[in-house]
This record gives sequence, C-alpha cells and structure tokens, in this order.
Amino acid sequence: MRWFKMWTLKDFLILLCCIQTLLADRGPLTSKTFHVPEGTPGLQIYLFEQTDSRSVNFILEGNTDHTIYIQNDGWLGTREALDWEKRSVYSFKVKTVDSRGTVIEGPYDITVIVDDINNNAPSFNTSRYYGEVREQYRPGRPFIQVFATDRDDPSTPNAQLVYKIKQQIPDPTGVMFFKIDNVTGEISTTLEGSMNLKFGDKPYELVLEVSDLAERPFIDNAKVYITILENLWKAPKPVTILENSTSPHPYTITKYIFYALAKNYNGVAVAKPLEIEVNVEDINDNPPVCPAELTIFEVQENEAIGSVIGVLKAMDMDQHDSPNSVLSYTLLEQWPDTSPGKLFRITLYSGDIQLINAGLNIQRDSQYRLKVEVSDEGNPSLSTMCWVAINVIDINDHIPIFESFDYGNVTLREDTPSQTLVKEIQATDDDEPNTGSSAIEYLILEGDPDKMFTIQTNPDNNRGYVRVAASLDYEKYQEHNLVIAARNPEPLVTGISYNSSSVTHLKVIIIDVDEKPVFDNPIHQVQVLENITTGTFLKNISAFDPEGDKILFSLRGNKFNWLRINEETGEIFTNAPLDRERESHYVVEVIATESKNSKLSSNVSLHLYLDDVNDNFPELAKDYYSDFFFCHPLRKPESVVFSGVDADRPSWGTSLRFRLGATSARLTMLHADFPKGVINVPIIIRDNGRPALESSVSVPVRLCTCDSDNRCEKTPLKTPGLTTVGMALGILFGTLAVI
Repeated sequence: MRWFKMWTLKDFLILLCCIQTLLADRGPLTSKTFHVPEGTPGLQIYLFEQTDSRSVNFILEGNTDHTIYIQNDGWLGTREALDWEKRSVYSFKVKTVDSRGTVIEGPYDITVIVDDINNNAPSFNTSRYYGEVREQYRPGRPFIQVFATDRDDPSTPNAQLVYKIKQQIPDPTGVMFFKIDNVTGEISTTLEGSMNLKFGDKPYELVLEVSDLAERPFIDNAKVYITILENLWKAPKPVTILENSTSPHPYTITKYIFYALAKNYNGVAVAKPLEIEVNVEDINDNPPVCPAELTIFEVQENEAIGSVIGVLKAMDMDQHDSPNSVLSYTLLEQWPDTSPGKLFRITLYSGDIQLINAGLNIQRDSQYRLKVEVSDEGNPSLSTMCWVAINVIDINDHIPIFESFDYGNVTLREDTPSQTLVKEIQATDDDEPNTGSSAIEYLILEGDPDKMFTIQTNPDNNRGYVRVAASLDYEKYQEHNLVIAARNPEPLVTGISYNSSSVTHLKVIIIDVDEKPVFDNPIHQVQVLENITTGTFLKNISAFDPEGDKILFSLRGNKFNWLRINEETGEIFTNAPLDRERESHYVVEVIATESKNSKLSSNVSLHLYLDDVNDNFPELAKDYYSDFFFCHPLRKPESVVFSGVDADRPSWGTSLRFRLGATSARLTMLHADFPKGVINVPIIIRDNGRPALESSVSVPVRLCTCDSDNRCEKTPLKTPGLTTVGMALGILFGTLAVI
C-alpha cells in the first residue's frame, strides 16, 4: 500500500487545470439551473458571489430534503449523493441578508436537475416463463411475450432495453428454432423451428438476456419453458376395411406387430439389419466445478459504474444443453463489507461481475473477496461455492512505449509455415507492475487485411512475438507494411491517450514460390441418363495457376474409357456408351498440370452418377428347366413357384408383371391326370418401364417315374411335347395365384 506519491510536472498541470475549472464555476447571485449527476457525494455545485457589500449571509429557502445546502460564503453543494430514482428535480430560492436579516439580494429561483446515471439493472417481471406452441406454427408469429423494467430514466439509454436469446436447450441442429423481438420481447418460431419442432419433443428451454443501452450496460436473465403441442391439421391414420363388411366403422387399431429378421441357418442374411437405437439419459450426478480454487480479477480504483470486471466461468460435466449443465450464479457475500453498500453484482446465467457503486479506494481496501454459489438446474439441483478475488489496482496513467519506432524489413518465402517467428518486438510501461495497467497487448492496425500475422505476448516481460498465422500469397501481397500498436488491457485514466510512442512499424517482404494449380472446387458431380449419346458435354472443370502459367488437363482412372477431356479447356464429354448396370457410380480423377513444369500438378475427383433407363428385358430368376418335377402317377394336383428378375434399377425392375401375377407366381394343376413327360407352360413377363419391356419364357414341368428316394429315374422319359395354347392358358388362367 502506498501512502505518498512523487509529484511530477504532469500531475501539477492536471491539478492546475482542475483549479481553473473550479474557479470558473462562480458568478453573481441570479436565477440559475444546474445539472448534477446522481451518485456523487459531497459535490460543490457553484460559488455565488456577493455583488452588494451589505450582504453578510446566503440563505436557502425551500424543501431540499436536507441534501442541498448553501454556505455563508455562497458555496452551493450537496451533503450526500443525489438519487434520481428518489427525486429528479429540486426547486428552491436563494437570497442574501445583512447582519440584521434584511434581504439585500434575491430571492432568486434555483433549479437543480438530477441527471440519471446507469445504476439500476433491468429486471424481468418473473424469472421463469411458460409457453406452448404447435408443430408447424407460422414462423414469425409471436406465441409468448416477456417483459422487463428498469428504474433508470426512461428518456435515456440507461432504461432502454434490448432482449435476446442466449441459449436454446436442446440445440439438436445448431440452428435456433426460436427468435425474440429485441424491443417488444415477443417470442416466435423461426423457419427452421416451424419445420423441425415435433410433438413429443421434450420441452425446450430458452435462456433470455435483457440489457440496457448504456455505455456499460447491466444485464438480467430469465428462462422460458416451451412445450410443443400436436399439430391439429394432419391426415388421419390409415383405416383398413374389408369389402362387403357389415361391421361398424371405423375400425380401431388394436395392436402393432414388428418383425426382426436376421439370418437363416446357413448364415445368409434374409432381411436388412434393423437399426436399434439406445439413448442413455443423463442424470444429474456432477456438481458444477469452479474454474480455479480462487479466480482473480483486477479493477482500477476509478473504474466506471457498470463496467464488467470479469466473467466467472464454471463448468459442469453433465450432458451439454440439458438442465443438468445449465448453471446459475448467485453472489452470497462480499468481504470486506466496510465499503458503502454492495459494490459488485453477478449476472444470473452469464457470470458477468459488474461494478454497481462507486467507492473503490486502494488505500482503504486493496482487495475484495466474493463468495459465489454456482448451481445447476437438475432435479435435485447440485451447487458449488466459488471464490473470487478482485484486486483494486492503481489508475492507468502511463502508456506503453516501444523501444524502436521501426523494426526494419523481414523477408519470407510465400510457403513459410504457420507459426513461424517473424520478429520480436518490445514495449515497456511504467504503471504498477503485474497489473492490467502495465500489461501490454499488441495489435496490428494496418498492413494485414487478411489476418496473415499474429502477435503473441510473453506476460512476464511484455515481449511480443510476430508470427505467421495463415498462408502467405505473393500473387496477392508482395509486401506487408505492418503498423503495430501496444495497448493495455485496462483503460487509460481520463486525460491520457495513446500516441505515436505506442506505435511501431515492420515491413515483411514476400518472395514468390512456384505453386501447384488450384481447382475452383474440391469435388465435381454430374448426373445423367445412361443412354445419352456419345460425345455429350458433361461439365467444364476450371483450375488456375497462381503464377499465371498455362494449365493442361488430363484424366486418370478412366477404366472403361467412358470419358474424354479437352486438355486445354477442361471440358469433359462422353467417349463411349454408358451402362448403369455395369457401373452406376463412375469416378475419375481430373489432373491439372503446369505446361512449363509437369512436376507441379493437382487433382480433383469427378463423380458421374448414371440414371437408369429401361433397357433390360425381364427374365426368370433362375433356370427352371431341370428344377420342376413330380413323381408319376400323381396322387393329387401339385403346384410350382417361380419368380422373375430385371437388371434395371428398382423403379423398372422390382415390380415385374407376369401375365397372371407379380414378381413371384404359383402354377397349380387343375387335376392329376397327366401323362409322363415334360409339359412346357408358356409365360409372359413384363416390367413396369415406360414403355414396358416383356419376355416370353417357358416353364418346363417334368412328370417322371421316381425311385425310393423320390428322385426321377435316369431312364429317359417320353414326353408329349408342348401343350396346346388353349391348354396352357387354361391351366394358367385357372390355377396361377400371386403369393
């Protein structure tokens, strides 16, 4: 703690300036109006001068709540700090009297207007709001409104409020589903919210913030809990009704049946794997954790009311964006408590610590300790006590000064790696060591529009290290004339400002390096029909050389020789007929090479997606000519099952149409009176293409003499040949059924 200070010429000039200003606030007794800022105790407002030698005393008449006085010598002042919220205007009269009490001058009307300062934080009318909104609610239409008030002067920015949403819980897409009118506090859904909010979602929580518009704003927080309601405008569930049914309608669904299919005994997959999702629901089993055993901040003793001194950032290991990890901060105690009233406040959800009253004095209290309770919003809630030390430091009345005004030239190749050291620089500051008033931060003011450089500071000696931060580009900047400034984290005292002593210069010269060609896009995609004609233009691939040299294009991985490229323009054409059934996703590499230096080349991928056309005829799924047989004589009518396939994509191929069925069909005998031999049954298979393609095939059914194992004997059978058309159609139309 310092009890005295050496007076310098600068201090004397500042004092002389203050004395001259004080002496200027004087004049003869007359009607006057004064503006006095609230919150300033023991203020001398004005010195009234006697203009008549008979005047002995000044007298004040009127109600001033004993806060305003006038001395016998004419000094008008305040006994204590004025409060705009209690009284904004004082009107009274002042006169002079002689030794016998006779009025000599006046009385004159005096008005003292109390000017509001931002010493009140805004306050929501409740800390928790509850709202409901339906699915697909119209974006921008408010469904709930929040309110806040501020006791400061409503005609000033001190009481003009702005609302915003600080956090949305949960935040599944990283895009806000809700928005708030920053003036009215009306909350509505965004376009993304209208599309993504679903009935059955857990309630959404919005952390709101309201702040005033003062230069050093105060903040308050509240939360909104929003329940998503079911959209009333939706299609009813499907109802299945049997034809000719006489039962009452509609039916009620009584059960759902789910099938999980995996593999058969041979280990062959018989169905697509089912995706089973297991969500582990977080429980509140982690209390908040303080950022440090003791969090330390600094504040100048002349710090303005409303300044943010620091931010207490606690952590919680529970699930992010859940109530279990949402933290709130409460200031419980302040030590020492000898200062007039509370000096600090902490914002509920952000942890911002602000100065709310004047009265810091480094000689009286050089450090304050705050006890802060940090709680999560789990059920039950867990909490932790965090400790904050606020060191009161001397005013910042010295600027940083560079040891050199110009650090000369530095030459770098344009391929210099990031974080390479360019130059060391040094500035010094004569303020109190190891405080924010003497700490130095370096800023690049000019010469680096693309942020290619950064400056790191060693906190022990304030030495700065200029480093490369991004890729250098000779073609864009051949040199960088850096203008570097040194600044303090703490604001300078009024009357002191940074000047040219806090600025230095550094010139960085860039050397050209021959670089590879650069493509305009990292990946290219084309989608076409497989039956387009050979020579069709597909896409133009663009690339450029940073040095401006000519580029030649080529293809690599063109295994079917389906494509060709114009080596000078980069235009890609088809070179042969395409076939989706052979390959539906064709990938080639496009190579760009410098014409003057073939070793410098770059490549990108071209993805060619082929859309199917109906160019494959349907056919039987397998060779049935040796599969279907029955032992003769038949004991009863038998049946066989056959199916068809199509090489085209599902839109054309999966739903085949047999003349008498779908993709699978059953051929059933009408009777058992058949002779031995092979009966060839003609079948027509048609796909769903436009136009449709069809095939005529024969399904052979063999009737043979069987051995004891029910297998056909090897003795050749005499067959009657094909059945007549009428017989075949009669069998098909009468017996074929869809499975």
